[in-house]
Amino acid sequence: MYSRPTELPPIIHPTIHLENHLIHHYEVPYIHPSDTITFNHQVFQCQHDFPYTDPAVNDALHQDLADSLRGQDLYLVFKSAE
Repeated sequence: MYSRPTELPPIIHPTIHLENHLIHHYEVPYIHPSDTITFNHQVFQCQHDFPYTDPAVNDALHQDLADSLRGQDLYLVFKSAE
C-alpha cells in the first residue's frame, strides 16, 4: 500500500532583496549671462613750448659838433637813432 510522505516543517531562507531603479530625466536650464562694456578713453597730451628769443639791439649814435663856437669848449650831443 502507498502511504503519503510525512511533511516536515518548512526551511525558511533569508529574504532576497531585489531592487528596481527607475530613472527620470529632467532638463534644467542654466543661464550664464555675459556682456561686454567698451570704454572709450581720451588722453590729452599737453605739449608745452617755451620759445626763447635772444634779441640784439643795434644802436647808432651821431655827433653834432658845433664849429661856430671856436675858441670855446666844444660839446657833443648824442642822440639815439630810433
